[in-house]
Amino acid sequence: MNLVRTSGSVLISNKQYYQVIDKALTWHRSKLPCSRDDDAAEYPSTCDDMPLKELSTYKTGGTCDQLIEPQSVQELADAMAQINKDRTRYFLLGAGSNSLIMDDHWPGAVIRFSKMTDIHIDQSMVSAEAGIDNSTFAMACYDASLA
Repeated sequence: MNLVRTSGSVLISNKQYYQVIDKALTWHRSKLPCSRDDDAAEYPSTCDDMPLKELSTYKTGGTCDQLIEPQSVQELADAMAQINKDRTRYFLLGAGSNSLIMDDHWPGAVIRFSKMTDIHIDQSMVSAEAGIDNSTFAMACYDASLA
C-alpha cells in the first residue's frame, strides 16, 4: 500500500492525498458493516481499553477496544482481513499528530500507522508507507536529488 507517490519531482498535494484516501475509505466502509455483531470474536485482552491520549500529540482521547500498529503492509492486510471477518468498526489514526480524539470510548479498533515507515526511491519514483514522518520523507527525496 503506497500512499504517497511522486513522478519526477512533483509531489501530490495534501488535498489530493486526502481525496484519494477518502475515496478508498468510503468504498471500503460501504463494503463493511458499521458495527460488530454481539457474537463476533473478541480481541486479545492486551489491547482492551487502550488510552488513546497517549498516542495523540494534543493528549486528548478516551479508550478503544483494540489498538493495531502494523509494521508492514502484510501486517496491515492481515489486520484488515480480521477486522472485515469480525465486522469490526475501525478508525485510521495515522501517527496521532494533529489529531483531536474524542474522550469517549471507541467501540472498535484503532489502526495507527506510526510503525509503517519504509520508503523506496527508484530514480524519480518515490513510494512511502503511511507512517513516515514528513521530515524523513523530505530528506530522503532531497538525498535522492528530487527536491
